Amino acid sequence: MDLAQAIAAWTLTALALAAVTAIVARRWRHASQPPDEVAELRRRCAELEAEIARQAATEQSLQHSVEKYRALVEHANDVVLIAQDGVMKFANPRTESVLGYRHEELVSMPFTDLIVPEDRAMVLDRYLRRLQGEDVPSRYKFRILARGGEPSWVEINTLVVQWEGRPGSLCFLRDVNDQVRAEEQIREAQAAAEEANRAKSRFLANMSHELRTPMNGVIGLTELTLSTPLAAEQRSYLDGVLESAEFMLSLINSILDFSKIEADKITLSAAEFRLRGELSDTIKIVALRAAEKGLELACDVRPDVPDYLIGDAARLRQVLFNLVGNAIKFTAQGEVSLIVERDASAAADAGGVALRFTVRDTGIGIPAEKQKLVFEAFQQADDSITRQYGGTGLGLAICRQLVELMGGKLTVESRPGHGSEFAFSVEFALARAAEEDGAPVDVRGLRALVVDGHPVTRQAIVDMLLAWRIDATAVDFASEAGDKTFDLVIADSRAADIPSSAPLVLVVARPRPGDTREAAAPAGAVLVTRPVTPSDLLEAVLRARAGANAGQTPTPVTKRIAEAAISLRVLLVEDNAINQRVAISWLEKRGHRVVLATGGQQAIDMLAGAPFDAVLMDLEMPGMGGVEATARIRAAEADGGGRIPIIAMTAHALPGDRERCLAAGMDDYLSKPVRPAELFATVERFGGRDGDSRAEPRLAMEARQHAADCLFDRDAALESVGGDAALLSEIIDIFLADCPKWLRDLEATIGDQRGDEARRLAHSLKNSAGYFGASSIRQQAFALEEAARDGRLDEARDMLAALRADLERLLPELAACRDDLACRE
Repeated sequence: MDLAQAIAAWTLTALALAAVTAIVARRWRHASQPPDEVAELRRRCAELEAEIARQAATEQSLQHSVEKYRALVEHANDVVLIAQDGVMKFANPRTESVLGYRHEELVSMPFTDLIVPEDRAMVLDRYLRRLQGEDVPSRYKFRILARGGEPSWVEINTLVVQWEGRPGSLCFLRDVNDQVRAEEQIREAQAAAEEANRAKSRFLANMSHELRTPMNGVIGLTELTLSTPLAAEQRSYLDGVLESAEFMLSLINSILDFSKIEADKITLSAAEFRLRGELSDTIKIVALRAAEKGLELACDVRPDVPDYLIGDAARLRQVLFNLVGNAIKFTAQGEVSLIVERDASAAADAGGVALRFTVRDTGIGIPAEKQKLVFEAFQQADDSITRQYGGTGLGLAICRQLVELMGGKLTVESRPGHGSEFAFSVEFALARAAEEDGAPVDVRGLRALVVDGHPVTRQAIVDMLLAWRIDATAVDFASEAGDKTFDLVIADSRAADIPSSAPLVLVVARPRPGDTREAAAPAGAVLVTRPVTPSDLLEAVLRARAGANAGQTPTPVTKRIAEAAISLRVLLVEDNAINQRVAISWLEKRGHRVVLATGGQQAIDMLAGAPFDAVLMDLEMPGMGGVEATARIRAAEADGGGRIPIIAMTAHALPGDRERCLAAGMDDYLSKPVRPAELFATVERFGGRDGDSRAEPRLAMEARQHAADCLFDRDAALESVGGDAALLSEIIDIFLADCPKWLRDLEATIGDQRGDEARRLAHSLKNSAGYFGASSIRQQAFALEEAARDGRLDEARDMLAALRADLERLLPELAACRDDLACRE
């Protein structure tokens, strides 16, 4: 009996009791019953009436609650169902608008009849598991069949309730068709975006390949032409062509780098590098543009900045190239300077150093409200800037993100019309190879006078000299030096009254294209062009110290390609005629023999018929490409033994290209345009190595014998001084003169247990030996340096004996080389 029946029964009972009470009361009024019994009966009847009144109030409240909840259920936006044993027992009127069924039609209908057949198993499984008390989602989506068979998406939320004494499910169904359609649209939009991103990647890959291929020809043929005898004006024009090509390549790289950064695919390397050498290379690239605009360009590295570091030199160079290039672009007159100093405000880890890089200019400046904008991609301070100066607006955005990857923050301070200052601080690890930086030859203790009216350039030169332990005095005018004597004078060519009593290094302006006039110079002066870099200044100091007669402007040094120690047989697999010409010319000038294949299958056939030391493999070729050809070559080697080095040489430069080449079985990867030094180093590293190449091992044996018979590499020595035989002769003279003193001092310091001084001497000897490619001497000097650093002086004494023996063999070879060079002049 439900609550309504119970209430009805109770009401009838109450009415009967009331009637009985009234009858009894009337009778008792006429009866002769004792008064106390009549009073008791009346009291009990009053209690009964009060209880009946309370029950009536409860019944009325319950009725109100039932009506309220019934109204909520009947007018709910969701479909409300009660199911028991898989059959619907109750449905609210909302079913008609959502499902097309009247709620009376659904009662006694199996719930599964409403579910799309493909979803029934899932819904039934969750329903049964929930009834058994398992932890299953109470809210999920599925498709339900409306009247007429149209599927409609609903979201169900279920609760287990008691219905007529047994468990059942209280279900709330919500129409989510609009939500599902919106989610589908989002998925489609995401898929479209992903496809667009893939299309962008394909476009960038194709663009990189199509642009890098002709750029390889332009740069390669220009460098080949520069390696031939040329007039000064012709060389100047070709330098401009090469610089323009380099600039165009930098734009291509900027776009690709931005794409890599967007995709979070840029990773930093950690390798040892020489900071001053990297800065010199960067400055030299942009020097011509500064000279064309008549700008003073200076690179000032403070003397306490270490030279040997560990980090990503390529990314650092990229940031500085962009910042200095931008400064030159937006500066019409005045100066651009790059300053490197220790960052005292940054706490570096043990074994590391925090360096602050600052690029200053006297250019147009940036308004304060635009300074944040310039770090955004494809943005410049003003649209007119793009029209007047050009550019993609990507350079600073890439710089900012690369600096952040290196752990720093790129900042700008600027005022319109007064120039700009871009700065960032980055931490590097110190390379153990050289705790004490300095000149590779012992020039310490010289007294130098620097005469330059430009403060930035003057300070940069002074800091270079101080780093080499040269005592420098800097003045605006030579007369300010008074009667002091100096071992060396470094002076601006525009200075007046330059002292002639000491060897002179004259700093001259870089000639502009078409300017064939020779720089006026006193007899005996050594010329160095602006901007002065450490390597150029050191070369000039060595010449001046050796007393070189450079009274006339030196003739331009031909960029000669030194022949390799051994000649390799190289298979070039390349279908582009220009790329063929460039690679073959470079390799043949180096002394290698080159055989050409224009496709993958032809390469496989050639390898089957003749031995080679290395293969240079393009990737994109008609017919069989480089990846497939490499896979087939490796498969053949697995059956027949041996392994020939295969080096990818391709215009593909996107993330994953290198990994794809290595995964295919290639040994290394060169991205076009390929630079000669990089090409030679890679081919000779793999082609001349010991191993299981199918090429005849005679070449490797020749190389080992050559190394054993000769303690230094003459070609490497010439290359280290730019092919200048006269300069190499001078350096040999200095080394021959200094070497006996080094040995005496080393023996004395080791005997006196002066480890730090012994370490310094070994370090200086090691660096000097590097000039001649004397790798054995260099390695022994390095081992001695390490032993002295660690206090192992007994071991250092034994090492010195072996080093002395090799030096006694090396010195006559160097003297013979010097004499031979003198005969050829």
